[in-house]
Amino acid sequence: MNAIRCASSDYRQAFDAPPDRTKADSTKWNKYGGDVIPLWVADMDFAPPAGVCDAIAARTAAGVFGYCQPTSDHVRAVIEHAGRAYGWTIHDEHVVFLPGLVPGICLACNALSGASCEIITATPIYPPFLRAPTYRNTTSLAAPLVRDGGRWQWDLEWLDHRIRQSRHKPELLLLCNPHNPVGQSWTRAELERLLDFVVRHDLRVCADEAHADLILSGARHIPFASLGDEAMRRTVTLMSPSKAYNLAGLGCGYAVIADAELRRRYVAASAGLVPKVNAFGLAACRAALRDESGWLAALREYLSGNAARVVDAVAALPGFAMTRPEATFLAWIDAREFCATQGIADIAGFFERAGVGVSDGADFGNAQHLRLNFGCSRRLLDAALQRMTAAVARLGS
Repeated sequence: MNAIRCASSDYRQAFDAPPDRTKADSTKWNKYGGDVIPLWVADMDFAPPAGVCDAIAARTAAGVFGYCQPTSDHVRAVIEHAGRAYGWTIHDEHVVFLPGLVPGICLACNALSGASCEIITATPIYPPFLRAPTYRNTTSLAAPLVRDGGRWQWDLEWLDHRIRQSRHKPELLLLCNPHNPVGQSWTRAELERLLDFVVRHDLRVCADEAHADLILSGARHIPFASLGDEAMRRTVTLMSPSKAYNLAGLGCGYAVIADAELRRRYVAASAGLVPKVNAFGLAACRAALRDESGWLAALREYLSGNAARVVDAVAALPGFAMTRPEATFLAWIDAREFCATQGIADIAGFFERAGVGVSDGADFGNAQHLRLNFGCSRRLLDAALQRMTAAVARLGS
């Protein structure tokens, strides 16, 4: 088992030499054939801290793997973490465990929005936000995020106009907080402006807060539902340690739903469709939420350094632009000027041919952009950035 067992001051060395995933069952590493560095799907290369792996091993040692369910101690771990990490008070009955947050988004669309009603989101956005409404036989009302003073903002004036024109009043807004892929950590003022909009249009909110524990700027994450009673009664908050602790393959997350009727509708929508969380996911989730090893703080510091490397490399590429991520391990890169100058339609394909696999911005609602995952070792990241730099230079020579 590749758990990290070292003093907190030594975590940097462990992140510099993560486990080799090239011969394993990794979706990330098995996508590309040949010599392509995979920096696409939101999956870091790092092993979790020892305590998380120990919890999985202890569950294995129990020797019985029949049907299981969250215990009061699992729920207590969620509540304690919300208070400690975000200053957010929630209660036992608010917590609904899920086998992943993508099912949680789809459940929100099914439970909280009428058939044929548009579902509001903002682009660029994590692709399941765009796909989930289609499973409900409806469409996304996607407002392009706008840059204002170096920050991304929801274009609420544009949305107001569109809602007035809509044949079917939207009932649900999908919020990504922090935002994937632009890597922005929303401020309290920005969230409060969005809450005013939500109340004015009598909307429900599904807030995907999967990257809540990966704020790189030193700020504290603000759950949308923590803004007050009005936000709490309208919001389904989706959370998981899967991104911060790299546990996505274990399939465990949870919803926090304070309003009893909202919670009833949400749980009812899952009946017969959504499986229970597996035993190993529950064990890992509880251990991660209670981890006090210093691993997460060291990870944030390492990712901040990686983000700086990406920012510097992109700044030196003619025709490319980005803002420094405040959260997540993802960089959102604008390649429109480069594509226009060089006549390139498929920027992701261009870099794949150069030996770097990145996510195509078209999947996020913005063509000629790319999303780059910097949750990897410095050595691997530097190699990828060098390949990208060389590929751009060859066209310019």
